[in-house]
Amino acid sequence: MTPWHHITIHTYGSWLPGDPRGHRARHHRDHVPGDYKDPPPDTPARRAHHAHAQSLLKRPPVILSETQRDRVATELLASLLRHDCDVAILCVDTTHAHILARLPDPPRKPTDPNPWALNHHLRHIIGIAKKDASRALSDDGLSPTGGLWSKRSLAKPIKDRDHHTATINYIRAHTDASVLSP
Repeated sequence: MTPWHHITIHTYGSWLPGDPRGHRARHHRDHVPGDYKDPPPDTPARRAHHAHAQSLLKRPPVILSETQRDRVATELLASLLRHDCDVAILCVDTTHAHILARLPDPPRKPTDPNPWALNHHLRHIIGIAKKDASRALSDDGLSPTGGLWSKRSLAKPIKDRDHHTATINYIRAHTDASVLSP
């Protein structure tokens, strides 16, 4: 089994460049000081960047209702379990999902030197889980027009037991979310 990962998935339009909570440019193309704990300074340039990102949205940002959150949480968990993932905890909030999971080892040849095989495998399984959750909402007539998720997701490997425990506590702290612990 691969190491445990803290996986974060966002709904469409929920975290944009220039966001007051902080943001990161893909591949760190632009250095942006701060993060959600220590937000970047509120400058006219940051506000303009955020306004520009909002103007590029093709539809309103997706905000999940309680019924949608419950359905998405159930389907994300079911999809991950169907793919032999160990899931410690999963929560779905109004704009994002947090998952603490360990995925099965990627299928690869013993001679495959590809260091990105694990990353590709992880993105593939999370992509399938996102698709399954979107399809479940669509089948129930609860799907937002144009799709549910933003592109990509973030998966941070868990370093040690203390990090694992802190991540579980962090996910559990989302009190207004649909939280599942298998």
